[in-house]
Amino acid sequence: MDIDLSGAHLHDIDLRHCRFNDTLFSGAEFAGDAEFTAAEFTGKAWFDKAEFVGVARFLGTRFAGFTRFTGAQFAGGAVFVGAKFTGYAEFAEAEFAVGAEFNRAEFTKTAAFVEAKFIGDAAFIRARFVRGVWFEKVRFAKVVWFGETVFTGAAEFDKATFAGAAWFGGAEFSEAAVFDKATFAENAVFDKARFAGRVEFDRTEFAGNTWFIRTEFARPGRVRLAARLHLMFAHELPEGWRAAPPDGKPGRFLEWDPVFLAAAAVMPAPEPDNA
Repeated sequence: MDIDLSGAHLHDIDLRHCRFNDTLFSGAEFAGDAEFTAAEFTGKAWFDKAEFVGVARFLGTRFAGFTRFTGAQFAGGAVFVGAKFTGYAEFAEAEFAVGAEFNRAEFTKTAAFVEAKFIGDAAFIRARFVRGVWFEKVRFAKVVWFGETVFTGAAEFDKATFAGAAWFGGAEFSEAAVFDKATFAENAVFDKARFAGRVEFDRTEFAGNTWFIRTEFARPGRVRLAARLHLMFAHELPEGWRAAPPDGKPGRFLEWDPVFLAAAAVMPAPEPDNA
């Protein structure tokens, strides 16, 4: 079944368990709750610039084609728990005003959240990104969870802003993990995370406490930490680690050989005592 409801005004729509081919909801307004639980989209599913006034539920929904939520506005909760995207998925410039749940969601192809805004809490717990995912310039205004999330492809968080606590505990990064110029305003937790590929924290700013406890780095590389950081390890730098000069640029580097980081924490340096 093909549907074109572009620009339509819909109220309390309930399309649970429905099966669609090509579906267009571009610019549509969902005045009440929008229920798509267990629905299946076998073709393209376009919700670009759609406005969801109530809760948008896509629990266990399957998206087989090109899926677009570009510029969509989620004024109520957005629930994509267990959703499966087997085509390209785009949430660029989408805005989530209350909360966004992508727990156990699976993205088989590339996913893009470039410049999306998460004004409420965001959760990607145990989500799986099989190919690359882009979170460049994303703003997380509150707490965000990536606990035990699996990134099989590259994970790009360039210039992302984490205004609340960021949890990456137990996350797995199989390819490049890039956090260049990202800002962590509160605590950042990478406990038990595994980095199998290239890791970049170039000119990343950590304003709160940052933990890399029992974090595993499988390949040589380097982390560049923001200026005014002070490093705290359980005892001393693990074997193969060394502090390296930043070549005249602000910040501090750590370089490592393949090593299992047993216990380490990165914490902000204390303010100088001007007394």
